[in-house]
Amino acid sequence: MPATWKKYGWAVAAIFLLAAAQVHASSNNPLVGEKLYKESCMACHTEEPAGMMGASTALLVERMHTVKAMKAPEGKVAHMQKVLKRISDQEITAIAVYLNGMR
Repeated sequence: MPATWKKYGWAVAAIFLLAAAQVHASSNNPLVGEKLYKESCMACHTEEPAGMMGASTALLVERMHTVKAMKAPEGKVAHMQKVLKRISDQEITAIAVYLNGMR
């Protein structure tokens, strides 16, 4: 192992761990999800989306991934797919966490 790696390897590893922790934290942050929902979803799903408020996070994530993976959707579903394709899996989870917390 090169001397440089031995000297600075811990710092590089720490940076990667912090980055991974930040991604995980942001995907479980309802404030991040609220911001994303308001920017990307609320125009169609309203401020109080029936059927989604309080639903399990896993179910909401599954539904969004189903729409994201659909072949040739039409109408409003096609629009939703375009929106979902622009956001990451972590952002989908953040939106689901936000919706899950709504009562």
